[in-house]
Amino acid sequence: MDMFHKAEDVKFKDGTVVEVTFQDGKVKQYDMMMLSKKYPQVSALKDRKLFLSGRLMGYYGIIWNEEIDIETETIYECGETIFI
Repeated sequence: MDMFHKAEDVKFKDGTVVEVTFQDGKVKQYDMMMLSKKYPQVSALKDRKLFLSGRLMGYYGIIWNEEIDIETETIYECGETIFI
């Protein structure tokens, strides 16, 4: 059994919310600003053009640039479940 949940799709919603569909069928939403206190560079995602430039890297991460990325496991564990 995989230790990590595989992401299949990412959508960029209003504000700085990402919505990730996982292989097990669950859909989770996560506001990237939740990380901005710990990682101030994340605040740059308030720029809509930058935010929309994000992409899924393999099954396990979303990347925007050299400074900003997130493991999809964080979204799985901490995100709000939209669909089970």
